[in-house]
This record gives sequence, structure tokens and C-alpha cells, in this order.
Amino acid sequence: MTRIPIIKHERSSAPETRLFCFPHIAGGPAMFTSWAEALPPEIELCVPLLPGRERSFGRAPFTDIEDLCAALHEAVGPAMDIPSVFFGDCLGALVAFRLAQRLQAAGETGPRMLIVQGVGAPQTLAETEMGYPPSDAATGELVDYLKRAGDTDSALLDDPDWVEILEPALRGDLAIAESFRHHAAPPLTVPISVVVRDQARATIADFSLWAGLTDSEFTLRVLPPGPREWERTAAAVGRQISRTS
Repeated sequence: MTRIPIIKHERSSAPETRLFCFPHIAGGPAMFTSWAEALPPEIELCVPLLPGRERSFGRAPFTDIEDLCAALHEAVGPAMDIPSVFFGDCLGALVAFRLAQRLQAAGETGPRMLIVQGVGAPQTLAETEMGYPPSDAATGELVDYLKRAGDTDSALLDDPDWVEILEPALRGDLAIAESFRHHAAPPLTVPISVVVRDQARATIADFSLWAGLTDSEFTLRVLPPGPREWERTAAAVGRQISRTS
């Protein structure tokens, strides 16, 4: 099985909570660098380094969500020795949700909360578009998608050599999105919280349907538009964790 290292941002010798963050398509630990300072020091930021990006360029990416979650199950298990929270952005939300389901089904320690943003509830995805291009789309279409998403430096996307390096991870993540299927399963027994930065990919109604996937508390918060949205998301996540500690 492909080993997935966990990148930790340690700001305390005795953290109270570990926050595992699962990135959007083609994302990696670097996208959460600014979060380390935005979060309270008692929250330790942990991000899996998936193959095909950053220090793992050149390694074959995952293309199936069940295979990915099996490897993540093995990776996060040893780090669940203190209370933990999962946060997922867009595709990462689906990965975090499936991993939480997997841990619960195995009777193992899972997150004490799931926080998601950027995608409607999984049960809506058969009826609505996730907004991603197909994994076999032409390179130009993939670049156009990343430019529209706005999460990647457009100057890098104009560099064919850099695009060539990124492309395997991007196509792998798109294949993971295509492989996702929502199956009926017992609801999670931990709270689910939705953070809404925009409604480009899902409506408030679709976000609200995450409530049906937990037997515990559900919250939904819409962030007002403004500068530094990503860092404000980190602050909102930190407050949510602190309120429920």
C-alpha cells in the first residue's frame, strides 16, 4: 500500500486537538501554510502529503477514493491518540467524510467533529454537477478550470513545464471525484459543521443536507465576502473547534 506521510505544524509541545486537513483538487500541505498562524496554538495542524504533489512529485497519484481512504486510514491512525477534527475542502470534504465513515465502521477512534466546505452533501452529488472537468479532459481544459477556480497562481498555469508536473496529480484527483459514490450507511455519531465561503458549486439547501449524515449536532455558517477568505476560514474553523472542546 502506498504510504502517505502526515505533515505537522507543531506550535505546542502538548497540543489539545489535532486538525487533519484534506485539500481540494491538486492541493497539498502548502495550501494550509497560512493556517498554522491563524489557528490557536493548542490546535496542531496536520495535512497528508498525497503522492504526485509537492515533495511527492513523481509518485503515482491515487485514482480511486476507496484506495485513497484505505491508505489514509493507515496514515492517520497512529496520530489519533489525542482528540482530532477532520476538515475537508471541496473534494477533500468527500475524502474526510469517507474516511470518518471508514473509521466508525471499523470501531476505531475517529474525529470528534467533521468540518467541510466547498461541496454539497454527498447524497446530492448524483443529481448535481460538482463542477469538475472529466479526468481525461484536454490539458487546456484542465488549465482553464484551475484558472476559474482561482486557487492556483495564474503565472504558474501559463508555464507549460509546471503544468506538466502538476497534471498527473490533477487528473488523479479528478478520477477520485469520479469514483465517489454515496452509499447508504449509518450516520456519523459526531457533529458535522459546514463553512460556506461561496455558493458557486452548491446551494444552501445542498449544504444543509449534510445534517442528514450525522446523529449529532449540525451547524452551518456562511462567511461574509471579504479579503483573506482562506485565512478567515481557518479562524472560523479554529473557533468552531474551541467552542466544542
